[in-house]
Amino acid sequence: MRDFPWRRTGDPYASLIAEFLLQRTSAETVAPIYEEFLERYPNPETLAAASVEEIAALLQPLGLFFRAERLCQSIEIICGDWQGNIRATEADLRQLPGVGTYTA
Repeated sequence: MRDFPWRRTGDPYASLIAEFLLQRTSAETVAPIYEEFLERYPNPETLAAASVEEIAALLQPLGLFFRAERLCQSIEIICGDWQGNIRATEADLRQLPGVGTYTA
């Protein structure tokens, strides 16, 4: 099995970020951006303070602008409705924009 940073974490936030970034994108392409993303936005609160434009600029090498929009919409729910906690149930996670069955 190949070693990627998201396989070495038990942090639900880091796992959710990895799943968003990996949508329609190869793991090799995602790996360096994933690490930079988590350095810049280490938790839901720091991500919630960022603009869609900032996030889109960081994710630009991955393509798919809608990814940044859905990530921002999801983090609003996580920080607003869920008090910054990533919920563990599939039903809860499927409420987030951009999260389907596989990601949940």
